[in-house]
Amino acid sequence: MSDKKTVTFKEPFLLENGEYIHDLQLAYHTYGKIDEDQSNIIWVFHAISGSSDVEEWWPKLFGKGNFYDPEEYFIICVNSIGSPYGSTRPESLDFPQFSIRDLVNSYFKLAEELKIDKIHTIIGGSFGGNQALEFGYGFKGDISHMVLIASCSKESAWGIAVHESQRMAMQSDPTFGAKDGGKAGMKAARSMALLTYRTSDAFIEKQTDTEEKVDNFKSSSYLQYQGEKFINRFNALSYFYLTKCLDTHNIGRNRGGEIKALSEIKIPTLVIGIDSDSLIPTRFQQFIAEHIPDAIYREIKSDYGHDGFLIEIDQITDRIESFYKQHEPVRKDQRIVLKFGGKSLQNGPVLKNVIDITNHAFDLYPVALVVSARGDSTNRLCKLYQAAINGDSYDKLFNDFVENQQIPGYELDLSHETDELANLLAALKVLRYKATPVEDKILAVGELISAKVIANYLNKNGLKAIPVDARQLLIAGRQEAAVNVDFHNSRSNVQEFFGRLDIETIPVITGFIARDVNGETVTLGRNGSNYTATLIASFINAVEVQNWTDVEGVFSASPKYVPHAMKLEHISYREANELANFGANVLHPKTIQPLLFNNIPLRIKSTWKPQETGTLIDKTGAEKGVKAVSSIEGVSLVSLDGKGMLGKVGIDARIFHSLSKKDISVRLISQASSERGIGFVVDSEQANEAELILTREFQNELESGDISSIRVNHDMAIIAIVGRHNFALERAIQGLRKNKIWMYLISNSISGEHISLVISNKNIKKAMNVVHAQVFGAIKTINLFALGKGVVGGTLIDQVVNTGEDLVTERGMKINVIGVADSKKYIVDTKGLGKDWREKLADSDKNNYLPSILKELFETGLENIVIADNTSSEEITEAYPTIVKHGFDIVASNKKANSGDYAFYVELRRLLRRRSKLFYYEANVGAGLPLIDTLKYLKQSSDSVTRIRGFLVAH
Repeated sequence: MSDKKTVTFKEPFLLENGEYIHDLQLAYHTYGKIDEDQSNIIWVFHAISGSSDVEEWWPKLFGKGNFYDPEEYFIICVNSIGSPYGSTRPESLDFPQFSIRDLVNSYFKLAEELKIDKIHTIIGGSFGGNQALEFGYGFKGDISHMVLIASCSKESAWGIAVHESQRMAMQSDPTFGAKDGGKAGMKAARSMALLTYRTSDAFIEKQTDTEEKVDNFKSSSYLQYQGEKFINRFNALSYFYLTKCLDTHNIGRNRGGEIKALSEIKIPTLVIGIDSDSLIPTRFQQFIAEHIPDAIYREIKSDYGHDGFLIEIDQITDRIESFYKQHEPVRKDQRIVLKFGGKSLQNGPVLKNVIDITNHAFDLYPVALVVSARGDSTNRLCKLYQAAINGDSYDKLFNDFVENQQIPGYELDLSHETDELANLLAALKVLRYKATPVEDKILAVGELISAKVIANYLNKNGLKAIPVDARQLLIAGRQEAAVNVDFHNSRSNVQEFFGRLDIETIPVITGFIARDVNGETVTLGRNGSNYTATLIASFINAVEVQNWTDVEGVFSASPKYVPHAMKLEHISYREANELANFGANVLHPKTIQPLLFNNIPLRIKSTWKPQETGTLIDKTGAEKGVKAVSSIEGVSLVSLDGKGMLGKVGIDARIFHSLSKKDISVRLISQASSERGIGFVVDSEQANEAELILTREFQNELESGDISSIRVNHDMAIIAIVGRHNFALERAIQGLRKNKIWMYLISNSISGEHISLVISNKNIKKAMNVVHAQVFGAIKTINLFALGKGVVGGTLIDQVVNTGEDLVTERGMKINVIGVADSKKYIVDTKGLGKDWREKLADSDKNNYLPSILKELFETGLENIVIADNTSSEEITEAYPTIVKHGFDIVASNKKANSGDYAFYVELRRLLRRRSKLFYYEANVGAGLPLIDTLKYLKQSSDSVTRIRGFLVAH
């Protein structure tokens, strides 16, 4: 039973605009009784034309026997300021304008009056959801849950335009402005609103006339009827002021912007969008969920557009119920999902770690395993498929594959899988016909065998496990070049399976594979087992996903290119997704998507080093800043240029349209605002086709000269800087320019989450090192290669090796000895030589040949390489120009380059200036004292050298 009450505040109520409302009255309804600990309070915020009687306008969600039952909850809903249902409202146009924030501040006063400082859930839809968001930001007490439906963090330009149109209609009514006037204008305004609340399809389906008419149409009558109903229960001035109030909604106003304000909300939040909502499209709800740290986004399907929040109650209650369960303490039946990659499952000592890891997890939670094909099985199956297609003999390949599947001491019968594989290969060899479904079926054998073998292995080691074919759980379909998972039916299958499964049993599920609606095998792409694991985790609301692989986590760059890359301890879903899109092998591009639904954390860990913490990926991540530098190779740059493109609209649209028809995806694009020049990046295997397509599309422009050229630069690479940092781009560009690495295209994402630089692929290794060092502010490292290991050379190397840590501490600089050469041999080690450098040089099998040394040093991709010439070799001195052309600086303990042929000296100096390289040198007098630096320092201290008394020539 409801109880309507009113409260009046005698103290003038200050509005956001500085005006006051005197004797503010709020009307509100309550239902049920408050528990002693206030743990059952539900605070509801009504829609723009709603009232505080929530059981009247949200009847299936609130009321006896419904989801929010007054027998269980204490429910409160307040009529907002301006509402015609009991709270203070305008009676003329002299009433002060109020904002969403003002409404919420009045609710805070009521909460204080009622001594409410703890709330179970705040909930609202549309206008009510906007109020709930503002309430959640500012409430000083404790809120356990927030539910926002069909709402936004800032009123959109579209919404404001709709409201202004409504107000224009109301103002056109000559009676508008009087206490109860403006009904005709309000009727028109309400009709406008109805068109945005519903979808065009819903109107057409429900209001289409079955009889032929020229007037009095069904849809006209419907709007007239709804308008009459509305003006009989509402007030024009209230409607006018409330639409103005709605326009003020902006959670980030005077708080540093929407993103900052949302990030400060620490309430577990469910954000629900409606797929057909055209008034507040789902991207606005997704934005809220993305930026509130502990928020999840759910979407409901509706034919009714924005009004779906009042109609689709079954779907809404289902989402809220799941949300509440998710935020309960971890249940005893909640599983942890462990995914093991192929290398983690290969024969050898690492398999013992798989048992230990699984046992440790099982001590804490019930477990589900997802497994890849073992070892290099997938590569072997690819070779078998290709051999059969080519009609080649594959007997040895087949036998090697079969033998490699068994774990010594744990053999079992695999004849079912191997016989099916043999039959498929035999058929292919006869037909020699490439078919994706057949290829997928062959590749699936690796995972099917792996699940069977690992389940047997676990059982023999004291655990209870069963192999599970993921094709019985996951349904997917091919759509053009992509594979799309049927989330609805897959979720039902997975939940039904786990609902029947004994909690003590570990399902060992095949990764990588699913089935289509016809039962045919579909693969999810290479590394798709990660995707399988996160899909399963999402469907069962797992505690956590652990991805056990051969690396210790996600690194700040590929160690293949940047030996000193750092492991990332903690990153966000968004950052991980960017890294996956830009080539991070440890992550499948779709891996993160399922985790967003339930905020399930993902850990990347090493099976070889299970004690290491790995990398944690969750919604919040660590602090802001650059997280990683990633790269994509095998891309080409396509560019269009021409004076005739200046001011022409639609060039880019034609580019995308023509390429999309041939399934050519554009990875990056950059263009001048005038569209005079456009450059974009595609995968290299599609570049030539893209050039042909665009040549045909713009044939007229090419012939007329409006477009001067369509060019393709092959063998390019993308370097992506992932993470927010104001100076990352500036530093990266500075570093690349210094190292003479040309940037063909620069692209900065709208969100600021990544910066992309397109360079020549031949420079990828050096560019990765340069950009990584620049954006992470790494200690400057000089990479020293020493020519000569005599008294001077050997002493130099020993000094550098022995004092390296002191140099870092005192000068913030590191000297890394990456190589040494004597008259016979040389050695290169990019990680740096230690005190045993003499022994390593003696053991080297590389013969001293300067061109080979320079080539190997150049290919390391390291920056700041310095060649230290500690020889007296004329041959090496003559090679100084070649050393400079390779991009290396020179330090010499002799004066030969300065005391020989003058033309050589001049040319060397010119080359050093042109290449921005340094040449430092020193010579000794008979007693071994430094001469040149002594003279230089005398000169710098304003002394004059007036006479040189003599010199010593050694023979």
